[in-house]
Amino acid sequence: MLTVPQVAAGYPQGQPPADVVQRFDADTRQNAARLGVSGMPVQAYYDDRADGAWIYYTGVTGSGFDPDHLHDILYQLPEVNDDGAGDRTTTSAIDAKPGPHGGRAVCNTVLIQTDLLTTAVSTCSWFTSTTAAGITLVTKADGTSPKLGFTAADVAPIMRAIRAEVEIPRR
Repeated sequence: MLTVPQVAAGYPQGQPPADVVQRFDADTRQNAARLGVSGMPVQAYYDDRADGAWIYYTGVTGSGFDPDHLHDILYQLPEVNDDGAGDRTTTSAIDAKPGPHGGRAVCNTVLIQTDLLTTAVSTCSWFTSTTAAGITLVTKADGTSPKLGFTAADVAPIMRAIRAEVEIPRR
């Protein structure tokens, strides 16, 4: 079962800007439809003050989920798209260690490269027969982040730490 504590892995809940929340909520609905999972949803925004980032946590508790199938839907080989104007988007996925509760985990990264900037956004997701959830780190737009983005290597340990506190394994 997934829960939403006020503090998870040392990160307190916070409230990102409304426009960012709207974009994230739209992506969450799209991914839930793509995965075909339903059940009791959870969602929270945690404040990573040290890295100047918002940690988006979303998931669903249900039943009959196939962790291998859900993993395979999100796993993809690297793909590069060039818009013809010099901007390049690379999407990729890697397997991740799911943590002590088991199941499967995968991290997806979108790398955006322009003439002026390179940034990455990564989501790490985990799946069991009763839970499907993900963690996404997004750099705050207020200039407090020392980073321009977050890779799977950045997000995977945060996913495992938060998962350890938000998921109550079935007994």
